[in-house]
Amino acid sequence: FRKDTLELVRELGVPVVRYPGGNFVSGYKWEDGVGPRELRPKRIDTAWSVVETNQFGLNEFADWAKKAETDVMMAVNLGTRGIAEAMDLLSLHRPRCLEGAGVASGGGNLVSRILDKLEMTVR
Repeated sequence: FRKDTLELVRELGVPVVRYPGGNFVSGYKWEDGVGPRELRPKRIDTAWSVVETNQFGLNEFADWAKKAETDVMMAVNLGTRGIAEAMDLLSLHRPRCLEGAGVASGGGNLVSRILDKLEMTVR
């Protein structure tokens, strides 16, 4: 993580940060950002015409938020995805689903911290 940004967010006392932020949510598939990094798919981000490696996903953002002492508001792409995908994301609250998705559930369940502030966005 960029330490300067992390320290600034902490210093400013930012109460909540949305993930994913900005226009990135318009093509984001949350499933691509969970599980072992080496197994995550690379995809073209059509908004920016770049390759998204998905190396920074849900666990990484939750870890960053914990270090930044902020909460996470999870945004879900309902513009090109559907309510079923949003419901699948909510299912990560269940420990068995966390295990199956390769999402870390220890240490206060970081993913649950994200999902507590789930924001459904239509883009």
